[in-house]
Amino acid sequence: MTESSKIKLRIILNALIIICVAAGVGIFIFMSDIASVMSYFTIQSNLLCLIAGGVTLIHIIKKNPAGNAYIFFKGMSLVSILLTFFIYNFVLKHYLNITD
Repeated sequence: MTESSKIKLRIILNALIIICVAAGVGIFIFMSDIASVMSYFTIQSNLLCLIAGGVTLIHIIKKNPAGNAYIFFKGMSLVSILLTFFIYNFVLKHYLNITD
């Protein structure tokens, strides 16, 4: 795989992630009022990942080197979405009796 095709694939995958996250958050906000929705950590972490995905897409397109603040921000969004996953998977899923 050539370097240019790798970059194109990264752009496409990153854009798809941004579209999926924006659609999910948008549907949830559309079904409720925005004031109550923004109090959920799940929505906040998804919005943080949406912003991180947008910044990453800009970095890929402009071919900017990753700075320390950028790496810290990506790590922060990773930790927040992992925390959301672990709380749901190990606490809420069993509490709500949701089956696989």
